[in-house]
Amino acid sequence: VVEAMEPEEEAFLDWLRREGAVFPKLKWPHTFESTNSRGCLVLEPIATNEAMLEVPEHLMMTPIGALTDEHIGAAVSGCLGSLPGDVVLCIFIMYHKLLGERSFFWPFLRIL
Repeated sequence: VVEAMEPEEEAFLDWLRREGAVFPKLKWPHTFESTNSRGCLVLEPIATNEAMLEVPEHLMMTPIGALTDEHIGAAVSGCLGSLPGDVVLCIFIMYHKLLGERSFFWPFLRIL
């Protein structure tokens, strides 16, 4: 059975693949009919110590990424000693959420 994906989900998967993410043995999204829940399905066995998902660092929203962002890094640089990393990350996420479609991270943010 082929499940229909929402356009936002298709755009997210396209973005991941285009930017170098690799997950050949996983299917996302998948609906588990027995529990009426959604998640990720393993398509074939994954060996011990085998990477099941590889995500390039530039796709990750992290405090370090926030500090290297030309806008957020500049805005918080004077407060570095007093702002915890999770607060810097939150500011970074909110900024990119407000950018909407102009944000590199939009394919990810719009499915949250």
